[in-house]
Parts: sequence; C-alpha cells; structure tokens
Amino acid sequence: MSLSGPEAELHAADRTIALIGAVGYMRSVFPSVQLEWGDRDTPPEPDDIDQIWREQADGPDSRDRWFAVTAISGTYGPAERSYSWGQRVLAGTRDYLRFAIDRLRDHDQGRLADALEAETLASRLVYLELTTTADPETPTVHAREYDISDATLVANVLAAVRDHDPDRIERLRQPLGSGAADLLATAYWSLPGWYDKALLARVARDTQDRRHARLLEVFADLLGIPDTAPGFIGKDTAREARTIALTWLDGDADPVSFVRLYEDEDAQAADIARHRGSRG
Repeated sequence: MSLSGPEAELHAADRTIALIGAVGYMRSVFPSVQLEWGDRDTPPEPDDIDQIWREQADGPDSRDRWFAVTAISGTYGPAERSYSWGQRVLAGTRDYLRFAIDRLRDHDQGRLADALEAETLASRLVYLELTTTADPETPTVHAREYDISDATLVANVLAAVRDHDPDRIERLRQPLGSGAADLLATAYWSLPGWYDKALLARVARDTQDRRHARLLEVFADLLGIPDTAPGFIGKDTAREARTIALTWLDGDADPVSFVRLYEDEDAQAADIARHRGSRG
C-alpha cells in the first residue's frame, strides 16, 4: 500500500497506536514475556509480523512459549503479501506464516524463523490478532487467536481432495509436523478411491519426520496404486503417486532423483519389489 500526505500520516499514527496497544496487552496478560521482534518507533525489516514475543521456560521440564502478533488499529490492519509466482497470502493463516518465516531468514533472522517454524509444526505457536481502539479516553485491546491448527489444515486438504482439485492441493503443501501427519494418516484409510489417496499423498509427503510410523504404512499401501481404476484419472498420476511413495520411504528429497524414478518404470518396479521384500 502506497500512501502520501494526510493519509500516510494517519496510517503511521494508527500503526503506533496498534503497536502500543499490543505491547500493553502482552505485558498485562503475559507478564513474563519478552519482546523479540517489533518496534513501534522504527519498523523492522521485514515487517510481515508486527511483533514476536517469547515467554521463557520456568523450569527444566517446560519450554519457551512463542507468540506472533498482528496489530490492528484504524487504517493499520492485517497485512497481505504476494509470492513471486502470484499467490497472495493474508496475515492470520499458516500460508502467511510460511511467507513471513522465509522473509525472516532472507533478512538474517534465522533464530526467530527457526523458532516460529518449530512452534508452528508442533502446534504450539500462539498467533494473535490484537485490535486497539483509537478512543483516547478509554482505549481497549480486543484479542483473538488465529486458527492455524493441524485440524483446520487437514480439513482444508480433505475438502480439496473431495473436490478433486490438484491446484488447491498444491497450494496447501507445506512442512508438516507429527500432529498433521497423524490426522492425514487416519484420513487416508477412509478415502473412497485411489485418486483421492494420490492427492492426499501430495500433501503428506512434506511431513518432516521421514520415519513417521503411520505414514510408513500409508506410503507402503500407495505402492499398490493401479494404473487404471474406477474414477481414477490417468496413468501419469499413478506413476507420480508411486514415485512420491518410493522417495518418501527412502528418505530421498532430491528432485532430480524424483524425476529420474518417475520416468523409469523398470526402476519403479524394482524399487517396489525391494520394499515389498523388505516388509516380508
């Protein structure tokens, strides 16, 4: 958004109110938090997340708690960003967090990026929208927590699977933790056909734990996807699904290996026989 003159001044004032209100809220509700990112006077670069807070662990058996904050007041509202390929993402979503994390890494903020990513994958990150009213007499802050849960992510995946929408499936791909992997593994066995299972596998392949026990069973089953089946769309999709399964089972994330295996049916058949032999 490009503003000038009075509009720019109003927007800057609203931004200051939003950030002051957010600071006051966080320090009031979570007295032990420390501000790790965000400055009301000098906007940090990148400014995709207004504030990042950390509540330090209070004992050997606890862990730090992390908060990401979107601050709002008046004309200063949730940000919207765009990837280089045109996909737009709005603050308050997992897609936007992925964008913001990548931008933090691009600006040498790897520690913060790693913390946010780890907490998101573990479903521990608290992602808040804090809205400050501009009333100087009785300013108040309204808080709501964004839904970035594994359950919502998987529900969106299953909706795209039911609609047989590969483009939406591709947009939903992202690094996944064990919670999302468990939900996807459960959903896999309830799907009605091979095409549905192949679509789900495109998302499940991004699980970070390549030894996830329940997904090992899923991808072992996917090795048996036939080239033709009722309602199934295309031999190419079957070959892709088997390639996804084989490379995941082998822990091979090299895209060159993926293409080579996808194009070589004899190599695929040999690898499938090897896996089936190893499983007895």
